[in-house]
Amino acid sequence: MSSEKKQRRLTPWQIVALVLVIVILIGATVAAFPFVSSLAKPENLENFKNTLRSFGIGGFFIILGLQILQVVLAVIPGEPIELLAGAMFGTWGGLLTCYLGLLLGSGGIFLAVRKFGYPLLTKFVSEEKLQSYKFLHNTTRLETLIFLLFFIPGTPKDVLTYVAGITPISMGRFLLLSLFARIPSVISSTFIGSSFVEGNILTSVLVFAGVGIIGIAGIFIHKKMMAKLQKKSK
Repeated sequence: MSSEKKQRRLTPWQIVALVLVIVILIGATVAAFPFVSSLAKPENLENFKNTLRSFGIGGFFIILGLQILQVVLAVIPGEPIELLAGAMFGTWGGLLTCYLGLLLGSGGIFLAVRKFGYPLLTKFVSEEKLQSYKFLHNTTRLETLIFLLFFIPGTPKDVLTYVAGITPISMGRFLLLSLFARIPSVISSTFIGSSFVEGNILTSVLVFAGVGIIGIAGIFIHKKMMAKLQKKSK
């Protein structure tokens, strides 16, 4: 029992990483505060909206390209792109734009990994990450786990897209499960972006804070889930 309790404690590096995440979030909030405050003035908000509209159809291809790039590179966070998509095209238009990018990016990665296998995979995902998801190769609940891992906030979803390519799951089933599981995450971001540009700044801030708290909780849920699955696999 004592050894199990010891394993559940956070390591010094995990504590440092958590503190850094919190500091970065606070720093980003403080840095963005002057800009957000300025949008309380109707003329500033209108100028901001006009700037977004000036992109026209080109804005769609910019967001689409950024979303595909974000999926391929994995290290780029997806939330800023989703927020911008919501600001430019509204909650549902932003969702559809992001989803088209996710579909193209995820499908392309899946096919590429299926064709080239580990030589391609190891160029984008570390060996340590690959080993941590090794349990996906030896489970009868593969589809359930794929859905849960993409549904839980804070999981490395774009890394999982690469890993899924070497599992037995079909591309159609993978895309269906992963994209469906990502709806709450993406739509919350596009809603925040849309509310923000419409002048509902307080709503945007409150939802953003709520999503952030859920995301931090998701990181811990993912950690515990991974430890349990890896132990069971061994």
